[in-house]
Amino acid sequence: MVQAAEGADLLVFVLPHQFVVRALTPLKGKLKSGAIGISLIKGFEIVPSGGIKLLSDTIRGILGCPVSVLMGKVAVLGNMIYYSRYILSPHFLKLH
Repeated sequence: MVQAAEGADLLVFVLPHQFVVRALTPLKGKLKSGAIGISLIKGFEIVPSGGIKLLSDTIRGILGCPVSVLMGKVAVLGNMIYYSRYILSPHFLKLH
């Protein structure tokens, strides 16, 4: 995974929320400058001292890159992104 992510301009995160920290820690400090992330992950972290933390904040904290969130039916969005038919936003990134 590290080798695939090192040269990526865009990282799309689609995994169960409980594996975010374990899965992304090996990527820390290995992404190219200017890389951005988009998260399709549902859920949040429970903060031990109380409250919650958004997973996009967790990803941003681990990888040090900007992370946006795309909400909706993940299976449908994942397929649309895979087939390059979904525009994330006009000012963010066009995949088609």
